[in-house]
Amino acid sequence: MKYGMIDRIKFLWSCTKGYRCRLLIIYILSLVDSFSDSVRNIVFAMAVSTLVSGKPFTEVLKIYGIQTIVILSFAFIAMIYYKHLCKVEGSIKAKLQQEIMSKILKSSIDFSEKNDAGIVQQNMDSVMNMTYDIFVDFIPSVLYNISTVIISMVVLIRVSIFLGLLILIVIPVFILIQKTLGTTFDSLIRERNMTFKKLLSTVSNTFAMATFIKSHGNADTILKNTNEIFITDGDNKAKAFAEVNSVNELMNIILVMFRSIIDIGGAYLLSNGMIGIGTFTLIHNYAKDTFKSIRNTLKAFARLGNTLSTLDMIIDLINTPYEKSGSVDLDDIDSIEFENVSFSYDKKNIIDGLSCTLSRGKKYAFVGYSGCGKSTILSLVNGIRKVTSGIIKVNNICMDYINQSTYRQMIGVVPQTGLVFNGTIRDNITYGCENISDSDIWEAIEKANLTEFIQSLPDKLDTTIGENGMKLSGGQRQRITIARAFIRKPQLLIFDEATSALDNKSEAEVQKAIDNISNDVMVLIVAHRLTTVKNVDKIFCLDNGKVVEGGTYNDLMSKEGFFYSLSRKKKSRRIGI
Repeated sequence: MKYGMIDRIKFLWSCTKGYRCRLLIIYILSLVDSFSDSVRNIVFAMAVSTLVSGKPFTEVLKIYGIQTIVILSFAFIAMIYYKHLCKVEGSIKAKLQQEIMSKILKSSIDFSEKNDAGIVQQNMDSVMNMTYDIFVDFIPSVLYNISTVIISMVVLIRVSIFLGLLILIVIPVFILIQKTLGTTFDSLIRERNMTFKKLLSTVSNTFAMATFIKSHGNADTILKNTNEIFITDGDNKAKAFAEVNSVNELMNIILVMFRSIIDIGGAYLLSNGMIGIGTFTLIHNYAKDTFKSIRNTLKAFARLGNTLSTLDMIIDLINTPYEKSGSVDLDDIDSIEFENVSFSYDKKNIIDGLSCTLSRGKKYAFVGYSGCGKSTILSLVNGIRKVTSGIIKVNNICMDYINQSTYRQMIGVVPQTGLVFNGTIRDNITYGCENISDSDIWEAIEKANLTEFIQSLPDKLDTTIGENGMKLSGGQRQRITIARAFIRKPQLLIFDEATSALDNKSEAEVQKAIDNISNDVMVLIVAHRLTTVKNVDKIFCLDNGKVVEGGTYNDLMSKEGFFYSLSRKKKSRRIGI
């Protein structure tokens, strides 16, 4: 989304909350840099006048001695303000990064589905550059340049109103050029950022699927596609910076013209005895500093255009609404009730009028053909998705009124693929938990049937498992995920097709882990392999979002209805009929 300047300023203002007084003092102190330059110009003019008037050289040394004391004092102040400015900028940066991370973790499922991981990563990186560019680079630079221009104008007007007015003429000319060409530059930067976002997404996806690409011999095809994106990004970047260079060259020409006019004006005043040689050098140096400051200010605004286009992406992220949650804290999960629940996605009905009651201490399974809504039911149970119509009650309390954070802390989820990261086994099992003892870890490992495997490792719990658990088998990764669910001591355990990607041996190990679950825990299972659900208390058969059949495994097989038909078809596929 494209934001106006007012929206951007409001956002930046909100970022400074808690730091505004400190920033104001720091930026006032930063003005010493411009005063320092003015002192140097005045001292040089005084030194020239002193020498021309025939005074002894020791007088010049006195002048420069005073300058040294003043400049050192200014330098000391500058060191102090810069140190504190960087500290404040770091705090603002950390605050923004925490806010982005909070949005990632606490926004609705729509956020994860609509945002690419590579782009979110870029936004985190952009915060690091953006806060520095604006608070440490842009604002002090603009304050320095503006104060330099004001001081120069005052000095030149005191010498000659004509010379001072020339400065006033130059400023609007430069602003007009910047405004005219800046719009084009802003458009080019936005176009480049769009291609850069696509580039990041492509690189992220390519890295994630590197094994798949190599396995299928698609490297050349992928390289061809990515090369096109790289070339487009390079072209857009070249266009943007060519535009910047054109603006800079035009400004250089105008600067040279106006500086020449002021030098000629000063020379005229000198030749007619209206000013001395010292004043002439003062005019020359102040004119040089003035036009340099004007140019640097406009350059800073040009750089700001690129920063602000990045800022738009960050504002989009920050403005993402948090997931809605109730305020009722549950102490336990005794029952979950669906009352005529329906759920639609992209106008397609996924769940249609589901009604059922689930009780603590029981195991339930949802089976059916792909796309029938099995996994959607699980996402409705843990509140990740919200019903389109109907009501879900937990302990007879509507889901909308329940504090989702405390509710989910009582839930353990085992997804289809073992979600692990490059760390130790201990880190992976205790991820997201605090103050977990080794005895608790080994208890979870025992329940997940991992004890023998982990005991056989030289570093045991401190063994690193590689990127995405590449040092482990599929079954081992999945059982680590199960141990992670067990470590939470959940009252509700969700298995979302936890064995669908495993071989028979690994499936049997995971099945043992499921059988080890306490009778005090509610278990919900979605399974393609129907052998996984043989021992559950009740099976719900889904077809087109509706429950068409329910009962135990033996009951459903004896009925020879939907479940029996589903079982026969899956068996036929396994044996190749």
